[in-house]
Amino acid sequence: MGAIAGAVGFVGPEIERAVRVMVDALGHRGREGAGVALFGTRGERTGAILGAAYSNIIGPGPRAKQPMVEHRAGAALVYNGSVYNYRELRSELEHRGETFESASDTEVVLKACAAWRDDFLERLEGMFALAVWDPEQRIVLMARDRFGLKPLYWGEHRGPSGRRTILFASEVRALLRTGLFPRRIDPVSLEAYAWNGCVMSPRTIVQGIHCLPPGKCVSVSADTGHAQERRYWFLGDYEGGRGGSDEIGDALRRAVERQLRSDVPVGLFLSGGMDSSAIVALASEISQGPVRTFNVGFEETELDESAYARAVASALGTDHTEIRITQQDFEDSLDASIDSLDQPTFDGLNTYLVSRAVRAAGIRVALGGTGGDDLFGGNRTFVEIPFVAKWGARFSAVPESILRAVARVVTQLKTGSGTIPAQARWGKLSDLLAAKGNLLDLYQLTYALFTPEFIAQLLGRPLSRQLRAGVPRAYADEIEAAVARNPELYAISMMELILFLGEKLLRDLDSASSSVGLEVRVPFLDDGLIEVWRGTSPETAYQSIGKKKVLLDTALSGLDPSLFDRPKAGFVLPLDKWCRDGLGDTVEKALMDADHCRSVGLDPQTTKKLWLAFKRADSGLYWSRVWSIFVYLRVCRREGLSLEPPQ
Repeated sequence: MGAIAGAVGFVGPEIERAVRVMVDALGHRGREGAGVALFGTRGERTGAILGAAYSNIIGPGPRAKQPMVEHRAGAALVYNGSVYNYRELRSELEHRGETFESASDTEVVLKACAAWRDDFLERLEGMFALAVWDPEQRIVLMARDRFGLKPLYWGEHRGPSGRRTILFASEVRALLRTGLFPRRIDPVSLEAYAWNGCVMSPRTIVQGIHCLPPGKCVSVSADTGHAQERRYWFLGDYEGGRGGSDEIGDALRRAVERQLRSDVPVGLFLSGGMDSSAIVALASEISQGPVRTFNVGFEETELDESAYARAVASALGTDHTEIRITQQDFEDSLDASIDSLDQPTFDGLNTYLVSRAVRAAGIRVALGGTGGDDLFGGNRTFVEIPFVAKWGARFSAVPESILRAVARVVTQLKTGSGTIPAQARWGKLSDLLAAKGNLLDLYQLTYALFTPEFIAQLLGRPLSRQLRAGVPRAYADEIEAAVARNPELYAISMMELILFLGEKLLRDLDSASSSVGLEVRVPFLDDGLIEVWRGTSPETAYQSIGKKKVLLDTALSGLDPSLFDRPKAGFVLPLDKWCRDGLGDTVEKALMDADHCRSVGLDPQTTKKLWLAFKRADSGLYWSRVWSIFVYLRVCRREGLSLEPPQ
């Protein structure tokens, strides 16, 4: 656990200072130690600087300091994350004659790189962001794990003489702290944010700072600063038909077993739903004594699932802690919650609150149930998208103008009239029908915070051609090609894993939990389980859509099925009520600040209409729409971001 930073190319005194500034700015993510070192400098100070702020979860001690150097070959590593198969890799390396000075997984990663060079990334199973100095090729290789559980950002800086440096860090704001990047909002990223409630890689909200996408690596030359990116992993195509529920159960058990590996205290999130309960049930079987579980509840009974979590904990005999969060608690911690976010996002604050409470209880590693819905058809998208796709395909021969006209009439009948058109379900009907069955477009429209028409109003300009349905076009093309050659339900899982988890939920999970010094692991995204899942028959993986029967038959077979016989809820803060009550004045002040809205690329009149419509409880306007704009405004003000002046 921790954070990394560094620079490659020209590394004069100003750049060295910048790397030290970044490491200091990342100190909240790694609190046990920090280090910065220069490598390979020669001539006009070309080379590399690697820095890290770290807290060792596995093999802590003085020999696990970073940057870590492999003395025989001279390679050096900075690394953030956990590699779950480190024991197996270490054993394999020892059989090759390697010796180890520490018990840390960091040293295993470094020696794996030295031993297997270009192929070492494919051998790492876990969550990580890393940068390794190769003295022979004089390059720094930066890489990010397969699903994007750990973040990595980079940008190019040109000095006064034009000399090129690539700087990188675990957070965008660390790069901004150097003063080497203008605090300008990327207008295309703003559009993506208005669509998704997050910024899609490879872009960030800041112009000139890039996000390394999941499953990719980039090699940077120390002599030229030239960067070459390549994909080393992408979610493979469906290979169903080989396995059944027993294989899934065994793979999930192995995933939980190796993600419980830690030299510091471990806890488990327990919402009371099937996914987290499955992880807790398996952990209880594997562990020698009772596992520690944590649940968050609210005074608002319609969102409180504490009773279900309590029942599961009682049945499994866990050491259970209930955390109550009131509206006043949230208001008191609002600044700290938003400060936990690196980039703007409409989600993540729920994770911050529970992570803070779990960390305060002495826990440093927590396992959660993220990913179960996406693998086994637990989300409503697995029902709604096939339904709309079928009807869209049937009407594909009807001119779009007629489809939209009919849809507007239906929407009006369903939602009535309001200050602004409905922005959920029925309000999206015309766009959904116009997609004519294209799965990627339907998926993105289903999850969109606003309709494309309203996004254009919100930004005060036509939508960019650089995005397709809120996704950068090259990335969208890559995803669509994969979706098109796979069965429908598996294709929806692919989009859930890539677009929802990889671009939104996992990024928020890392940012919020790391801010309080907690490492969160997600066994459902374990590499071994994913490979088994890809080969599982659809009858097993998606049996009884929404019911996740495969989990009931395997991990949850020892529990009463009636514990889970209820509508899916999910862990959501009561922000709809809180935005209207105690936080109403705070949110209103932000959305009604015309000058600030204008400076960050929002149309003031539209943000005003949005807030007033929400206060009136207009149909089809959920809290997430208002909250996403509020958080965006707060983060932009915190970082001093504004749009680039017109040329």
